[in-house]
Amino acid sequence: MQKLLSSIALLCVIQLHVFGLQQGAAITRFESISSTENGAAVCTFSGSVYFEHSIDEFNKTGDNTEKIYVLVIKFKENGKLVTVNTGFATQFADEDGSFYLQKTQKLSMAGVNTYYFTFTVPIALFSLKEGKHTLTPVISLVEKETLHSVLRKEKTPSVTVTVLPIMKFRLWVKHILVDSLDAQGNLWDYYVLNPVESNPDLVWSLKYAGRTYFSSKMLLNTFEYNDKNQQETYDLTMSKGDTISIEVKDVDDLTPDDIIGTVLLSPSDSKHQNSAIITAKAGQVKTLEYTIVELH
Repeated sequence: MQKLLSSIALLCVIQLHVFGLQQGAAITRFESISSTENGAAVCTFSGSVYFEHSIDEFNKTGDNTEKIYVLVIKFKENGKLVTVNTGFATQFADEDGSFYLQKTQKLSMAGVNTYYFTFTVPIALFSLKEGKHTLTPVISLVEKETLHSVLRKEKTPSVTVTVLPIMKFRLWVKHILVDSLDAQGNLWDYYVLNPVESNPDLVWSLKYAGRTYFSSKMLLNTFEYNDKNQQETYDLTMSKGDTISIEVKDVDDLTPDDIIGTVLLSPSDSKHQNSAIITAKAGQVKTLEYTIVELH
């Protein structure tokens, strides 16, 4: 059943085309298709905005400088803004808790410009009931400095999305122990005087659908992480059958971080029932103990 849900996980690709007018632009196209990505049900919004600055204004001022424009996408259903589920507020919510996507880009003031955008988000972030929903995009494109809108207010075509069964859960990483040497048999870090400084600076992260949603506080010069009192847990929502990953790394200041090991897991798997403590290992991670607690 989980494999079936994963195979039908939703990927909405929405293409927005706006053709340039002297006094703004008008939305003419909005489309969607379905697919899967990164082992998760996701929604990708992509397209382009075409708009034209006033030629008379350009001829008058000769202003060919680049200005910063901000594209914002929200959704409404039955006239109400769509909000986000547990775990997504930091990355995908406005101050009122509504779903919010934003992209910033520099464009020339002269003539016609093309504004390209692509967003990919987990479908589980929408706080909607299971099933099909007809959503109306609420789109704005403004010049950042003046907040002047360059999009005409016209009716935007709606899009249908299908929300799969979801699971809300809490991840608790209780204990991590890593090898004393990296995969090549070398010390994790260089040191000058104190050999302890060669030990890794440990951080673990929760990753889902290609994004990092939580990272633990960094522990300096150690092979071990302990959180017996559940000080660093994280609550998240996912589509049932999706996978998440726990990535353990050695953080470096001057060079790229070293990935010590990555544990892949599906929170909806039956082995996570009854808040069982699971022991896993990956790469140079000798032991990683964690618990998945389903939230209701």
